[in-house]
Amino acid sequence: MFSIGRMLKRNSFIEIKPWLIALICLEYALIFEWILPQKSRIYTADWIDVVMYFLGGLIFFFIQPIFRKEKKTNN
Repeated sequence: MFSIGRMLKRNSFIEIKPWLIALICLEYALIFEWILPQKSRIYTADWIDVVMYFLGGLIFFFIQPIFRKEKKTNN
Protein backbone atom coordinates (compact mmCIF):
# COMPACT_ATOMS: atom_id res chain seq x y z
CA MET A 1 0.00 0.00 0.00
CA PHE A 2 2.74 2.43 0.93
CA SER A 3 4.59 1.67 -2.31
CA ILE A 4 1.44 2.67 -4.17
CA GLY A 5 1.58 6.05 -2.44
CA ARG A 6 5.21 6.44 -3.48
CA MET A 7 4.32 5.48 -7.05
CA LEU A 8 1.35 7.86 -7.26
CA LYS A 9 3.38 10.74 -5.86
CA ARG A 10 6.39 9.74 -7.99
CA ASN A 11 8.59 10.22 -4.96
CA SER A 12 10.51 7.23 -3.62
CA PHE A 13 11.68 9.17 -0.56
CA ILE A 14 8.27 9.49 1.09
CA GLU A 15 8.26 8.07 4.61
CA ILE A 16 5.63 7.98 7.31
CA LYS A 17 6.91 9.83 10.37
CA PRO A 18 7.15 7.95 13.70
CA TRP A 19 4.52 10.16 15.37
CA LEU A 20 2.05 9.37 12.58
CA ILE A 21 2.70 5.62 12.85
CA ALA A 22 2.05 5.87 16.61
CA LEU A 23 -1.12 7.91 16.01
CA ILE A 24 -2.45 5.33 13.54
CA CYS A 25 -1.75 2.51 16.02
CA LEU A 26 -3.49 4.46 18.78
CA GLU A 27 -6.48 5.12 16.53
CA TYR A 28 -6.85 1.42 15.69
CA ALA A 29 -6.47 0.48 19.35
CA LEU A 30 -9.14 2.96 20.46
CA ILE A 31 -11.62 2.04 17.74
CA PHE A 32 -11.28 -1.74 17.75
CA GLU A 33 -10.42 -2.41 21.39
CA TRP A 34 -12.39 0.25 23.26
CA ILE A 35 -15.17 1.91 21.26
CA LEU A 36 -16.53 -1.01 19.19
CA PRO A 37 -16.64 -3.49 22.11
CA GLN A 38 -18.79 -0.98 24.01
CA LYS A 39 -21.18 -0.56 21.06
CA SER A 40 -21.75 -4.21 20.15
CA ARG A 41 -21.40 -7.63 21.74
CA ILE A 42 -19.88 -9.10 18.57
CA TYR A 43 -16.62 -7.20 19.27
CA THR A 44 -14.27 -8.18 22.09
CA ALA A 45 -11.60 -6.05 23.71
CA ASP A 46 -8.17 -7.62 24.06
CA TRP A 47 -5.11 -5.81 25.41
CA ILE A 48 -2.81 -8.20 23.55
CA ASP A 49 -4.20 -6.82 20.28
CA VAL A 50 -3.20 -3.32 21.39
CA VAL A 51 0.35 -4.55 21.98
CA MET A 52 0.33 -6.17 18.53
CA TYR A 53 -0.86 -2.94 16.85
CA PHE A 54 2.10 -1.07 18.32
CA LEU A 55 4.52 -3.92 17.64
CA GLY A 56 3.40 -3.90 14.00
CA GLY A 57 3.88 -0.13 13.88
CA LEU A 58 7.38 -0.51 15.29
CA ILE A 59 8.26 -3.19 12.76
CA PHE A 60 6.89 -1.01 9.95
CA PHE A 61 9.00 1.92 11.18
CA PHE A 62 12.17 -0.15 10.91
CA ILE A 63 11.44 -1.83 7.57
CA GLN A 64 10.07 1.14 5.62
CA PRO A 65 13.57 2.45 4.72
CA ILE A 66 14.36 -0.92 3.12
CA PHE A 67 11.75 -0.30 0.44
CA ARG A 68 12.93 3.23 -0.33
CA LYS A 69 14.70 3.50 -3.64
CA GLU A 70 17.91 5.44 -3.42
CA LYS A 71 18.55 8.03 -6.11
CA LYS A 72 21.39 7.07 -8.38
CA THR A 73 23.92 9.80 -9.01
CA ASN A 74 25.82 10.04 -12.26
CA ASN A 75 29.44 10.90 -11.51
